[in-house]
Amino acid sequence: MLTFKRYITEVAKFTSKNFPGNIAGNNKFTGAGERTTYTPTSNSNTFKWKDGFPLEKDVYLFDENGNRLKSLNKGSKIHFTHPAKLYRANEIGLSGQSIYAAISTRNHTSEPEGFLPISTVIKPTGASQNRVGAGAETQNLIATKVEELAFKNGQNYEFVSTAKIGSTVPDLIVKIDDKKVQFEVKGTSSTTVPITFFDKSVSRNRGAPELLNQISKVFASSYKLPIQPNKNNFIGVIDYYKTRDSSIGLAGDAGVVKSSKLPKEFTTTDRSLLTKMKKLIIDHFAKGGDNYFVIYNRSDNSVQIYFTGFGDNILKLPQLPDFKSFSLATYGGASSGSTRVGLKIKL
Repeated sequence: MLTFKRYITEVAKFTSKNFPGNIAGNNKFTGAGERTTYTPTSNSNTFKWKDGFPLEKDVYLFDENGNRLKSLNKGSKIHFTHPAKLYRANEIGLSGQSIYAAISTRNHTSEPEGFLPISTVIKPTGASQNRVGAGAETQNLIATKVEELAFKNGQNYEFVSTAKIGSTVPDLIVKIDDKKVQFEVKGTSSTTVPITFFDKSVSRNRGAPELLNQISKVFASSYKLPIQPNKNNFIGVIDYYKTRDSSIGLAGDAGVVKSSKLPKEFTTTDRSLLTKMKKLIIDHFAKGGDNYFVIYNRSDNSVQIYFTGFGDNILKLPQLPDFKSFSLATYGGASSGSTRVGLKIKL
């Protein structure tokens, strides 16, 4: 007897994680800002997804008092408007658990026409393939930018290499006047949200990378935590806070959500702490041989390049600015049983 399986391909739809976390009120929605922000962060016409997003099904558009304005058909395009604020149903006179946002049927710079549930809107297709393609495209864009800077300075430029997807080698290496110059590249979807400088994996079996241990020691020392010297590391600090809040812990710990939960004390705007954290990050760049740190903004294709302090500032670019905030936070879900920790920094 032959058995046939029916496979259903589900489209990816918007969640609060695809909206910016820095818009007033969005922080009360779980995960806001944790994933790729597909909504506009300004009224600029350079918005990457200016063609809009299709509806997954027929849906009604509501006004701010919960009244139906009109129906929109499945497949028609809508545009989230700026600022991309999220609303619970009861905030616009409706019932239920759906999350709503303002949209326009014209373009993202228009005035909002009404509200609809974000879960009815389809995210860009082929996201993983687009990320792979964007990696090489971004590296080429930055290499071109560096070549332009070298030409402006009257320097000789030679391309050496870029990193393949998933590789641990430097993102970009070039030669300027026969001197090797190395770049660490990070992407962001907004100029206002923290940038994930690095992400590291931690598990109880394998422990934590040295950078996370060093950062944790700085926090522990500054907060004068009563932790034994032999346990004064990332996992030791996590376990200290776990004794005070059982929901804190790593992937696989009892009573902890799958993506893990880190203590709120791992986020700071204290100036003295920020100075110490910046030194650790600069030392980390030096160990990796990175001369420059590059921020690529996906929303408008802009590039910022900063000198890390390692080696010669051969391109005569600004030093890495002081930090406005620093945070160790979970970075997506658990990976192969490990907690992913992002070093999120606002310059």
